[in-house]
Amino acid sequence: VIDQYAITWDPRFWLIVIYQNESRLFNKEKNRCIMSDKKTIEAIGFLNDLLNRYKVAINPQSVKYSELNQNFMTGRIAMYISGVWVGAEFRQSNFRWDVALLPKGKKRATGIVGSGPCMYSKTRHPEEAYEFVKFIVGPEAQKIYSELGVSIPTRKSIAYSECFLNPKAPPENSKVFLDQIKYGHTFEFDDFGAGSEININILQPELDKIWFQNKNPDNVCSVIENRVNEFLLKTK
Repeated sequence: VIDQYAITWDPRFWLIVIYQNESRLFNKEKNRCIMSDKKTIEAIGFLNDLLNRYKVAINPQSVKYSELNQNFMTGRIAMYISGVWVGAEFRQSNFRWDVALLPKGKKRATGIVGSGPCMYSKTRHPEEAYEFVKFIVGPEAQKIYSELGVSIPTRKSIAYSECFLNPKAPPENSKVFLDQIKYGHTFEFDDFGAGSEININILQPELDKIWFQNKNPDNVCSVIENRVNEFLLKTK
């Protein structure tokens, strides 16, 4: 029985390995899926080897999202590929942890996940909403976010200050988050609208056939490409 593993990743972060292998999920125009690209299949095969051949990784789809953090904090996983936000929970525990640059594939690459405030166009309180948005992106709120460890500050004056790069608060190497931004790729599907439909109805069910059933990545990636392109044609 294996009770400790080398690595796991945020459920969306399998895409990082594809980017590191010099490939993409969609073409440059983002109107056609190219999942059957040889470099993509090679990257998927690498992850499949970690899971099913060498058995050194925990499949993030096999546990609850909340359990990924717990597995890392309790020593069940040695390395965890995720975002800065998980550090907020890690800071509440007593175990020692830090961050490092991601292992490099053919090229250095990582994922960028953005979030921020917005205003409802039909709000009955536009002035109050606008003032709140101004506060959220202002120095005071960015300092609060930094101290909580939930995000990378959007203001360079805060990001490169001791407020974010605090040597007394883990992780010790917080600057890694800033250094990796230049290698960042925004993920090619999101959690809303068509992106969510593609992920939930096509990507994850088909990829699970590789992760859980050890199906051939070549065949599964071809199926994904055809299904996604059919979806794009229907929703064009």
